[in-house]
Order: sequence, then structure tokens, then C-alpha cells
Amino acid sequence: MQSKTTSPQESTDASSQSKSDKKSKSRLYRVLRFCIIFIACNILLVIIAIFAWHNHLNNKVAQAFAPYQSKNIPLNLQQIDDNYQTPFTGFNAPDHYLPIFHQLQKIHTDNDVDLEDLSDQELIDATRKAAPFVDYIVPTDWHTRNITPPDYLYAASHAYLQNIQPHLDKLTNTPQFAGSRYSADFTLGIQTKLPHLGSIRHATKTLSLMHWLAVYENRPNDSVNALVAIHKLAESLKDEPMFISQLIRIAVHSKIIDNIEFALSRHIYNDAQLQQLQQLTQSIDIKAAINLCFTAERATVLHYINLFDQAKPLEAFGGFNIFRIILNKYSGISKLERIYVIDLFGKAESNIKNNNWQLTDYEQKLRDLPNSFLMTGSLLSSFTSGSNTFTRYHQYAQTAQLALAVERYYLAHRQLPTSTDNLIPTYLTQLPSDLSTGAHCFYRPASTGFIIYTPGNDRVDNEGQPFYTKSTYAGDMFIPGQGSPYTNTDRIFAVTLPDAPQNILAELFPKQYAKYMKHIENDKELIKYNNYLKGIIEPQTSSFSYLLNDDEDDEAKEENQTEPKPENAN
Repeated sequence: MQSKTTSPQESTDASSQSKSDKKSKSRLYRVLRFCIIFIACNILLVIIAIFAWHNHLNNKVAQAFAPYQSKNIPLNLQQIDDNYQTPFTGFNAPDHYLPIFHQLQKIHTDNDVDLEDLSDQELIDATRKAAPFVDYIVPTDWHTRNITPPDYLYAASHAYLQNIQPHLDKLTNTPQFAGSRYSADFTLGIQTKLPHLGSIRHATKTLSLMHWLAVYENRPNDSVNALVAIHKLAESLKDEPMFISQLIRIAVHSKIIDNIEFALSRHIYNDAQLQQLQQLTQSIDIKAAINLCFTAERATVLHYINLFDQAKPLEAFGGFNIFRIILNKYSGISKLERIYVIDLFGKAESNIKNNNWQLTDYEQKLRDLPNSFLMTGSLLSSFTSGSNTFTRYHQYAQTAQLALAVERYYLAHRQLPTSTDNLIPTYLTQLPSDLSTGAHCFYRPASTGFIIYTPGNDRVDNEGQPFYTKSTYAGDMFIPGQGSPYTNTDRIFAVTLPDAPQNILAELFPKQYAKYMKHIENDKELIKYNNYLKGIIEPQTSSFSYLLNDDEDDEAKEENQTEPKPENAN
């Protein structure tokens, strides 16, 4: 058998190939090792950069939080809840109110009438067995329309109030409370339940009905007692941090002033009672109230940013993409959002401190909100309408203070003061002023009474014109400016003198007033309410029909009417 021999050349080539292969592999290994080291170094650098970035953001967040933490201002919902639940010594208002609310609600539910679901005949039948009012504000519409309420309205009011008299007695004899802590879990954020707010509104309407009847029956003590009870209801919400709670508090205080404005035109109070009403209409500290709201709103947003970071289920928002949650957390977006939220509310607080109630700095920063700040964008919106509600309440309270002083002067001298200078210092220590402008309220006397007004949030002096035109699909309708916080008409308090032939607003603004009365007369809800009473009373002819003129529709002429100029209280 013949063996295969290898030539020296072939051995050399094989050896060279082997060395070349080894070099190639070695080079590949070096490249791979370099790549691995390079990638590892870059990953390490990225990790170091991320840690450095987060450390920087943590310091920024700590700096942003520090001023609030040093003043023990809550920055999370647990702290908000702990502050609210802080024990105090003395009587707790809800211990007195909640059983009354329960009984009133039961009576109201048992006797309520749903106008929408009843035929005309059912409406007539319902008047014989149900509570007289679907809406307790309705009786004041008779006053607004300058019509004496029918006897049935008095009788129905008596029957209803007599039915709930034991509960009214408890409301009007509420003891002074050391504090007020309704049962609420503020750690739930936007899911916090506050059922007592509806009960407070309901009790306020019931007491307003009591006040209305007392005024018409010339029972000033009962009237004042009802208003004092409403004031205590409002102040039971003083420490509640939610924005809706403070708005309800403002609404209840505004209802007190509405009731007083109605009652002053009846002139039933003595000087001591008028001084008591002046105490009730002193404006609450609206800066403290709105800053309390800002504190809770800020803590709420920060709470949901934390939940977002932890990728916890957010049923209230329908959930979020898990990738977006991870990106937000590890990129530092959530920390940037916390810093932005602190700065955002800092702008709002600064605006309030400087009486910038339009919150221009806050609103601008909110408009500049980055799209990546999901929680802030989902939870926050404009606060301007809310702050306008606070300022319009304050304006109303200031006009009420001056109107009560004028009424006290009228009671003592049987004539209106020629100037607000006549009121100082006997009836006022100083003249009330508009918080947003710093200007004193205007006083405008006339033969049928007087009005007190401020220019309102638009700061345009319309000489006490309280009506504005709103275009609708049905045409233009006139709405009273003081009825809406979004209205930029003058904020007024109007009082008609005893035995005056017409309402003060009919004298000063005849055409606008007539059109507003026509709007009320044609209002579908009031027509339904009249049908509700149809089985008991005869339809009444409007006593203001002589004011209506369908052919007059020239608003330019209305606005340019020659009218007496008001006196500035300043």
C-alpha cells in the first residue's frame, strides 16, 4: 500500500493558513471584546448619566418642595387628610347637622314632585298632596315679578314648614361649634365622596323658604334666625380643602345676601337687626379659602403623579399604556412634572397675593404645559372661573355692607343719605371696596330706592346696569348679571323704598327691566310652575305687562338713555 507524501511547500502553506486563521480569530475576538467593552462602557456611562440626571432632578424636586415643607404645608393627600382630621376640643358641627340632614332629605324625597314626568292633570292633583315647591327658590320669583304671592302660596308654605318644624327648630338653634369635621377620606383624591354638600344646599334652600315666609309675614326675628342658621351651615365648610366645598360655601354665603336683598325692600328690620345682618355679610377671607383649595389641588396632582410612577391601576383615567408609564418614570419626566406643578401653583398663589384674580401667570403656564405631563393635563384646567366666583361673592358682600348702612340711615332719618359720607362713622367704620380694583362701591339713589354696585370683573362702569344680553338660538334674552359668576355686568344690590310704585330697576333701566320681565314671564319652567298651581288659584295677569313693548328692540337706544349719574362712594 502506497502512502501519501506531503511536500515541503504544502506543509508551509498549511502552516501559514493555520496562522492566518488564528490571527483572524484573534482579531475578531479583539473586535468583539472591544465592542463589548465599548457597549459596556456606554451602558455604564448611560447608567451614570441617568443616575446623575435623576440625582439632579431629585435635588430640584427637594428644592421645590422645601419652602412648603418648612411651613408644614401639605404636599400629599395623606397630609391633607391628617390636617383635616386633626382632633379638636369642643362641639363638632356634623354631630348636630347630619341627623337633621337625614330627616329633611327623607321628607323632601317623600314629597318631591318631578314636573317633567307629570301631565297637566297630574300636576293639578299633585298640588293637593305634595310639598308646595319643587325648587325652594321659586317663591322669590313672585317678588322678582313684582306680583303679590297668592294666598295658596302662603298656605302651602305654612303647611310644608309646619311639617318640618322640629327640624327647623334644630337648625335655627345650632350651638356654636368649635370645629367642623364631616366624614370624608381625602386620600382618595378625585374619588373622595362628599354627600354632605348636597345636604347643606338642601338645608339652605329650606331655611331660605322659612326666611321668605317670615319676611312676607313681617316676622323679622324669625327671618334673622333663618339667616344666622344659613351662615352657620356655610361656615361648617370653612376647613374643608376641596375646591367644590369652598364653592358651595361661597354659594351659601351668597344666598344669605340674596335673601337680605329681597328682605330690605320690605323694610321690616330695626337697627339692631340690621347691625346683626351686617355681621353676617362681612366677607369671608377669600384669599385663605382659595389658597386652601390650591393646597389640596396641588397635593391631588402630585398624588396621581406618584401613582403613575408606581404603575398602579388608575381606573379614574381608564388606565395608561405601560410603556408610557415606564418611559415617564425612568426618563425623569414625572420628576420634571412635579417641579412644574409646584411652579404652576406658585404662580397661582402669587397671583392671588397680588390681587390678580384673573390668574394670568398661572393660566399662561397652564397653556404652556408640555404634552408629556399627562397627570397635570388630565387633572387641571382653568381656575379663572372659580376665582371669579370668589371675587363676585366678595363684591356682592361689599355692596350688601354699604346697602345695610344706607338702610340704617334711612331708618333713622326717613330719607336716603345724599352721600356716603353721611354714613361714616355712625353706620360704617370705612367704605367697602372692590378687592380686585381697590375702588369703593358706587351709591346711586333714585325716587323709588337706591342701588349699590361695583363695576364687576370686567372693571367697566355700566352705572349699575345688571342685565346683559346673551344670544341664543331663540334670540336675545336678558339675564340678571348677579346670577352668574361668568357675567361681566356690574355687581349690584338693589333696594326699593316702601310704597314705591315700581321696582328700583324698573325706574333706572326701564327697557332692559321690561325685557327681562318678559323673559321671566315666558320662561318654560315658570309656566310649568304656574300650571302646578293652576288647580288652586286663578291665573294672574302680569302686573308689569304695561312695561313690555315688542316693537322696541333697539338696544343701542336702551344703552344710550339719559340716566342720572351715580355717585362714587370714594
